[in-house]
Amino acid sequence: MELLGERWTLLILRALMFGPRRFTDLRAELSGISSKVLTERLASMETNGILRRVALLEPAPVQVHRLSPWG
Repeated sequence: MELLGERWTLLILRALMFGPRRFTDLRAELSGISSKVLTERLASMETNGILRRVALLEPAPVQVHRLSPWG
């Protein structure tokens, strides 16, 4: 619960349950979250193994966030 108890973390997790998302997609989907807070939560979740940052090449190079097998 310590990993998921921070504000916005469960909402980010819920958004990623439907598939990988770009930072801008997450920001748009989670109205009210600041870029700074979203960046901090994503970094924390990545450090704790809940999500991974993945580079997609098609149709254009872009980085997305997706849940890890543990997440």
